[in-house]
Amino acid sequence: MLFYSTGQIYVFLLMATTGLVMGLWSDACLSIECLIGRSRLVRFFTDLTCTLGITILLFFAMLFTTRLDFRLYSVAAAGLGAAIYRMAVHPVLRTVVNFIRKRIKCLCTSYNLKKIFQFLCK
Repeated sequence: MLFYSTGQIYVFLLMATTGLVMGLWSDACLSIECLIGRSRLVRFFTDLTCTLGITILLFFAMLFTTRLDFRLYSVAAAGLGAAIYRMAVHPVLRTVVNFIRKRIKCLCTSYNLKKIFQFLCK
């Protein structure tokens, strides 16, 4: 037997979970970019932060699971996890965040809340 294969399912599952976290991290970086602004300098630093974060995450996941033994199935599992995040989790998360944002916006524009803020700011 050339390679040890009994722990491959655990490596695959952990690397798929790492791919999900990578997708979440890229969404967080994109959200920060949208909050701060979209100038060239902000975009450069958020892209750099996102890339470094994903690289560090992937490095430590590979170190923990395979002791940096490069296997195609582990990298494919991380890619599959990121694709699952983008196709399944991201749309649901975006819908929930938009719903909450709209509710907060409605709450902030309500007449009673404006009166309370005016009273507190006197």
